[in-house]
Amino acid sequence: MVHATHRRRMMPPAHARRARRHTLVTFLAGVAVLAAALFAWLANAVMNHALIEPNTALELSVHAQATPTLDTFFKLLTHVGSVPV
Repeated sequence: MVHATHRRRMMPPAHARRARRHTLVTFLAGVAVLAAALFAWLANAVMNHALIEPNTALELSVHAQATPTLDTFFKLLTHVGSVPV
């Protein structure tokens, strides 16, 4: 037999499901708000051309590492990611 104080502390199954669902909904709403804020920041940066300089610097640093072997590797990688493959 379950002790009386233990029985009072147990959450009814329906209440437990509602609590878990509420926690999940709260978490997903937080993720959605965070994603919307990140999208708004990125859209603003694109509209103001704020990403051109860092993008150019990254592009030049990657291009400085170019070799024929890496070119072949990335051509193969591009082919693997193509629609026919």
